[in-house]
Amino acid sequence: MEIEKIYIGKRYEEGTIVVVAENIVDGSSERLEHHVKHSPDGFEWGFGGSGPTELARCILWDHTGEEPEAATYQAFKSEVIASQKEDSWNITSTAIANWLKGWIENPVRYQ
Repeated sequence: MEIEKIYIGKRYEEGTIVVVAENIVDGSSERLEHHVKHSPDGFEWGFGGSGPTELARCILWDHTGEEPEAATYQAFKSEVIASQKEDSWNITSTAIANWLKGWIENPVRYQ
């Protein structure tokens, strides 16, 4: 059985950015693992740069358990992560699964 999670991003006044994956059933949480590839400085959101690319890639990796293809995480960044304009946001694993299903059924390529 897949663990239902909620991914929570929070930006603090001093500039610290924290993204956690919280298990909805038992309330446990852990920081999202940063698999460094695009942004050694970490995660970001709200625009289309390297920090949001890294966040999209790592959320999908955590959700699926395997490294996602570049086209998939780039589209997820463009459609989901870049649109998060507030200092705090969240997305459930159910919403991510629904997005992935739509992507698989009708992939959109960002050139």
